[in-house]
Amino acid sequence: MWGESFRLAPQLVRQGEQARKQGDFDEAFNLFNQALKLYWDIEDSQKEQISCIYCLADILRDYGVPEKAKVFYDLAKSLEDFGPDHLKTLKARNNFADFYLDSENLSTYVDIEERLVADSLRVLGADNIDTITYCSNLAIAYISFDRGQEAVSLLEQVVATSTKIQGADHKDTVFFRTNLVTAYQAAERYEEAEALRKQGNIEDDSDITIADDDPVRVSILNQFAAKFIANKDFDNAISAYEAAISESTNIFGAEHKTTFIARYNHAITYTAIEQIDKSISLLQQLIADMKQTLEPDDPIFNRIYKGICTTYENFGGGEEVAALLEQLKHS
Repeated sequence: MWGESFRLAPQLVRQGEQARKQGDFDEAFNLFNQALKLYWDIEDSQKEQISCIYCLADILRDYGVPEKAKVFYDLAKSLEDFGPDHLKTLKARNNFADFYLDSENLSTYVDIEERLVADSLRVLGADNIDTITYCSNLAIAYISFDRGQEAVSLLEQVVATSTKIQGADHKDTVFFRTNLVTAYQAAERYEEAEALRKQGNIEDDSDITIADDDPVRVSILNQFAAKFIANKDFDNAISAYEAAISESTNIFGAEHKTTFIARYNHAITYTAIEQIDKSISLLQQLIADMKQTLEPDDPIFNRIYKGICTTYENFGGGEEVAALLEQLKHS
């Protein structure tokens, strides 16, 4: 496996350098990012990892987002000065992971956090506040991947450790308990969630679980909406998607793809309660707004059109679906 990575990673770096010279920052970032992921799994490749991180930082700087570039520069500098296991480097890695904390890159976030948790356990130990914080972060991300039981297992340990080293009433312990309530709900362990909520005087409000500007909020709301749909609780699903739209607009902006996807899910859900006209009206406005922001060949259009076809096949024949798509495309 390493042999293939050794061969492919330098190729990706060279392609990234060429794309950057041509001013294609998105492609350059993607290529260097792929190379970095390969180097993560290659022993004695810290020099190459640092080089990729510096290149990614330079691209973000050139792209006009210096505050994000600084996160990458800080990690590269910490790796150079202190090595991968230093406390400062571990914190820098956590900040680095946050860059990938949106719905399109959450798998990368999970990959980084899993490595960070393993290294923090090895270097700092299980009874360290930084370690259990990283574990909590990872657990919340697991919820977005429908890995609720894994989230529960992690957070039960986190709550127990925080209670032992900081006390049951410490703000961190209370915060971790609210995360555990969310994990119990995601794992469909509702009785345990309710028992812990009452035991810990935790209000029945998911807003307190995660910071107001944390992108994971959007993923969790989408996850809750999906579970409501699975239970045929469509009214609550619509409410959850409305909350996801609001949070995504606040965190990412109204013109971000994450917000568009939330709006699409919200619109499609109305078909489940046979409010077809409402669904079509929302989809028309969504497509019109997307056309104001995105390029016509953006893959998200095909993704949404395909989803519309699949959903509306239950409400009409092929000709009706084709007519609807044609109508939406000209919105």
